[in-house]
Amino acid sequence: MSTAQSYPLVDQMIPDFRLESLDGREFRMANFRGHRNLVLVFTAGATLPLVAELASRTEELEQENARVFLIAAARSERLEAANAAGFPVLLDADRKVSRRFGAENAPALYVTDQYGEIYSAHHGARLPSADEVLSSLRHISAACPE
Repeated sequence: MSTAQSYPLVDQMIPDFRLESLDGREFRMANFRGHRNLVLVFTAGATLPLVAELASRTEELEQENARVFLIAAARSERLEAANAAGFPVLLDADRKVSRRFGAENAPALYVTDQYGEIYSAHHGARLPSADEVLSSLRHISAACPE
């Protein structure tokens, strides 16, 4: 029996999924293809300083045509605050999407280009800083100018 990881890897296309946000809107990742770079932060129930770092850099994220989504299994005051800061929080109550991305039990972060190709993927306790995320987005913008 193989124990190899089966979550999406760098240079692969991000799998499409649909989740509902805290305010009841449905988001489908395929709807962003051709339009926005994505930063997907799977919280796995952890308090992530990265979210606050990213919230303080929203203008830079916008300059890089990036949209940040937080994916969580349950509502919390912390996530409500992140949602209010402009990052949609998508609820993954059954954790199917988190499991698919290798983020069921530990945080993960994926950065994609506007076409849905995964540029970077991070799993576990050490997620990148906001500077590292923005650096990835700047590289994408330089490599794929509109």
